Amino acid sequence: MKLTNYEITQSCLKEISGKNLQEKIKKIRSKVNPYEQINWKFILSGAISYFSNLDQEFLGISPTMHVENISSEMDHFFNWIYRLENVFTWFKYQNTSSSFKELIALRTLIYHAGQQVNLKEFNLQQFKNTEFDYIKNYDEKQAIPNLCNDKYDYVFSLLSRKIKPKDMARLDSSSDVSKQNENTCITIVGIVTKDIKDVLLNEIDNFINFIINDKEDYVAPNFNDPKKFPSKNAIIADNSINIDRLGNVIRNHRRGGYIKERYIEEWGGYGLQKILNYVKNDNSITSKKIKEVISNSISRFYDEYRNPSVDNIYSLDFRNVFSNFLPKYENDVYFGNKIHDAIAIYFNSKDPSPIGDQEYTQKFIKETEQILGKKYKYYFSQTPDLLICEYIYNSVQKINA
Repeated sequence: MKLTNYEITQSCLKEISGKNLQEKIKKIRSKVNPYEQINWKFILSGAISYFSNLDQEFLGISPTMHVENISSEMDHFFNWIYRLENVFTWFKYQNTSSSFKELIALRTLIYHAGQQVNLKEFNLQQFKNTEFDYIKNYDEKQAIPNLCNDKYDYVFSLLSRKIKPKDMARLDSSSDVSKQNENTCITIVGIVTKDIKDVLLNEIDNFINFIINDKEDYVAPNFNDPKKFPSKNAIIADNSINIDRLGNVIRNHRRGGYIKERYIEEWGGYGLQKILNYVKNDNSITSKKIKEVISNSISRFYDEYRNPSVDNIYSLDFRNVFSNFLPKYENDVYFGNKIHDAIAIYFNSKDPSPIGDQEYTQKFIKETEQILGKKYKYYFSQTPDLLICEYIYNSVQKINA
């Protein structure tokens, strides 16, 4: 079995302070076309604040982590990597460093486990499949054989194979150990906190310079073109709302908050579609009110979307659409954020959310049942999207009673 060592680092990095980057963002505010503004400055500012304060335990303190017990700190770090990648994608920025691409590759391996991945990163392009095995923190790295450098704060172990997993299973059951070893490679990827911090702050600085120096003239879309932008009556008509059509209209534009990642597309309108499906066959006063609120919100969104003078378009995230109905309680902001991060992570996509974090879900249920005075019908084997729909239904029902 081949054992290799790899380090995520980069030469000739500048020492960059988070404070200087924040000031740089403020100075270019007026230079960015309003069609480009999808809260990118807010995301960059948050990323700068987070990355500039990384410490040696930024991925958690558990001795060894596998896919099933990833720390919340590790989730937080790779969520910021994901947000940063989305900003780069929105602006068609392609000059990312090899180190940034390697961090994206690690995120793919960890959070899309089970998918067959072929990596050119870490010099693994000759292997048909690579999987994330585990991560160890700096207290445990001495247990890893042949680790050539003891300066690392964390080490990731990647398992690569030259043949497909189904063929590997057959090979594993054979007695030909030499052939097993020939087709398998373990790669130890080491990271140092300061290096990662410098890589990411330099990445952001290079991106900001790209924005400042981008001289390409911006051509606003023709919102009066009925082929590209249908009338509002084509979206909302006869008590029906064609959210899918609206999604197709905006999905390739930077306005409207539509996010495309490698494996999933997210937009608040898709969350509203799930709510509409939930109340589809319900003719109660509550359901009618929900449909009315969503219809009015879609109407406002599309009006603002087609108005070039509007910079900050109305958000279709359910927390904004139903802000006058959702209950206020001590942890409402905390749980509002956890809904998309840990409870119903795909609520704003066409795909159903997998079973979420049980601890957060149970706490959310307990607090909102108490404030709404009503027990949920939801049970844990269902998609948590149904829990969020029921939460909205009960909230509107209480206010609208």
